[in-house]
Amino acid sequence: MSKIVRSWIVCLTASAIVSFSGAEAVQGAPLNKDQRKIISEIKRDLSKVASLSRSKKFDEAEELIKSAEEKLDNLILEAMLKDDDKIVIGQKKLIETKKKYLDLAKNPDKKKRGNMVSFEEDVAPILIERCLLCHSAAKPSGGLSLDTFAGMKKGSTNGPLLIPGSANTSRLALRVVTPDDNLRMPKDGQKLEDEEIGMIILWINQGAKFDGKSDEDKIGSSVDSEDEEDEEEKPKSMKEEKPVSIEKATGDETVSFKDDIAPWMVVHCVRCHSGETPASGFSLETFEKLMTGGDSGYVVVPSNPDESRIHQLVVKQDPIKMPRGQGLLKRKNAEDFTTWIREGAKFDGPDPQATLRSYVPTEEEKRAAELAAMSAEQFSEMRKSRSKEQWERALPKEQPAQIESSEFLVMGNVSKDRLQAVNDWADKEANSLRDLFKEKDNPLWKGRLTIFVIKDRFSFEEFNITLHQRTPPAEMVGHAVVTPHQEDAYIVVQDVGDSVTSESPGLHLIVAEQMTAALLKKKAGNLPGWVVQGAGLAVAARSGEGSEYLNGLKNSIPELLTDVKKPEDIFVDGTFSPSGTSAVGYALVDFLIKSPGGGERFSQLVGRIAGGDDTLAALKTVYQAEPAVIAQAFVSGLKVSKKR
Repeated sequence: MSKIVRSWIVCLTASAIVSFSGAEAVQGAPLNKDQRKIISEIKRDLSKVASLSRSKKFDEAEELIKSAEEKLDNLILEAMLKDDDKIVIGQKKLIETKKKYLDLAKNPDKKKRGNMVSFEEDVAPILIERCLLCHSAAKPSGGLSLDTFAGMKKGSTNGPLLIPGSANTSRLALRVVTPDDNLRMPKDGQKLEDEEIGMIILWINQGAKFDGKSDEDKIGSSVDSEDEEDEEEKPKSMKEEKPVSIEKATGDETVSFKDDIAPWMVVHCVRCHSGETPASGFSLETFEKLMTGGDSGYVVVPSNPDESRIHQLVVKQDPIKMPRGQGLLKRKNAEDFTTWIREGAKFDGPDPQATLRSYVPTEEEKRAAELAAMSAEQFSEMRKSRSKEQWERALPKEQPAQIESSEFLVMGNVSKDRLQAVNDWADKEANSLRDLFKEKDNPLWKGRLTIFVIKDRFSFEEFNITLHQRTPPAEMVGHAVVTPHQEDAYIVVQDVGDSVTSESPGLHLIVAEQMTAALLKKKAGNLPGWVVQGAGLAVAARSGEGSEYLNGLKNSIPELLTDVKKPEDIFVDGTFSPSGTSAVGYALVDFLIKSPGGGERFSQLVGRIAGGDDTLAALKTVYQAEPAVIAQAFVSGLKVSKKR
């Protein structure tokens, strides 16, 4: 571990020091509105201490802590609170935690610990500060929610987020290190610090282990010293504290809030002005909250732009203060905003309490609508054009040969005869997939499936590095990509030849495996790795392909199972390495397909998991047995097979 990363690890452990033991809290009289506002200010100020500490702005962090202490002391006197009042205990613990956090940031050698990275203490603070604005349960951009570890394990619409033990194949790591501004996260934000990236990579390589109380809790909650307030103690929303006047549009207005104002607010403003602690206490999550205003009061005065604080900040002030850290609005945006306020700041959306995001389509939603409107011929042409562009990006000096059929576009730097053979195998496997999963789509993928056939390892690695920002592990000889709405649908295979051994699967089996993975990814991006990888090998086995290689995989399973603590863990992602997942997944899927109910039951299992069911719950429902019992039967079957 580098000195920088070790220092960062030490700094980030501070929030775990405070003990939560002590006398039972006593709740005093409810605070009034102004007193609750002071509590909110204290929390908001203290929430900035960690960021300032990591940026080495120690004086500013100390000032915030000192200010928080003074505010709390004054509040105790004003509200006649007791030392054992719950709200006092909670705030004092929070202040104490931040003090020790700052102290360790300034003096990292004070506390030493081993090289293991803690998710709750080390990784969660980074995610909370840099990722939750866009990836919370309330705003799961791309279908990804990071506010619980369960959400992290589930991944997004693009597939799993974490491959424990392998940062170079984990999307979480890849998306924070990529030099491509269009792909790097945080989107449109400043790149993570090298120390933060190093922390995430080290945690993943150490197994991406969760050390909180429950993976359904908010991340970082096990080391958060701030007590939850009783429901009656929580500040009421500003909506409840003061009336909000909302006037519906008549249709005579020249500017529409829904079409002309809300879109740029969602892009430029909602990131900071949303969530439980929006900047300046001002939320733009809904139209109603826009009209409610923030800590300074109303920000929009209908018919009077000059008296509207938000108009001054966005349009009039020199320099313009909002949006902070973003490019200035376009001139038309500013003119529309002025006109909208002058015309009465009227609302023409479906519901003033609905989120602005809900009726402002994202770029992804716009693209999805465009794709849905395409004819089969247009989609096929788009697939051909995108595949050509992808090849030219990855291997610009290689001129590919190409074979087209109704189901497939086969492209590669091998001979046309080789491509034709791959196309023929693919046709055969497509029929097997239709039979197993009861698929009726023709073709199976919109616009056809592209099969990139690459002649050697060097070119295969170049393809992965250029298009996916990763160096594939040695055992990877193929992979599948199917994006939401199937804008991309392709597999990439390395031509390893036709000879099948215990070490080499042969090209036919690789094609069958990756086609199955592509079909399952078309169904859902949340399927566990053993289902995706195992189903492909099992489909190939049904057609008699790669038997020697597959037998070798099965023979490796007993050793892989030696470290499994509970039988049902074999169904949990992360239990095995990527190569181990292929071996166990193949044997598991083969076992399930050959069990009573066969392929139909397995297809039901895939459908349930794709629909959002937990893997273990889906197994229990479909096979009418506890997952542990199914796992034990699977292991017993392996022993019988081995004896024979």
